[in-house]
Amino acid sequence: MIFKAFKTKKQRKRQVELLLTVFFDSFLIDLFLHLFGIVPFKLDKILIVSLIIFPIISTSIYAYEKLFEKVFDKD
Repeated sequence: MIFKAFKTKKQRKRQVELLLTVFFDSFLIDLFLHLFGIVPFKLDKILIVSLIIFPIISTSIYAYEKLFEKVFDKD
């Protein structure tokens, strides 16, 4: 489990934020390289895949965190 090592809610929330930042930053770098012509046209598929995969991954991480909170953080 991604969040098993983190005991507090604040630590788990910070981990989710870091994961989302990594995914979003890699997406922005890919977009920047493509838009300014640094990346060859043949690599356009990478950008398309990034556009599809980034929302899925970020939503999954957010949903997983919410589920984790419901199951394990009963106060």
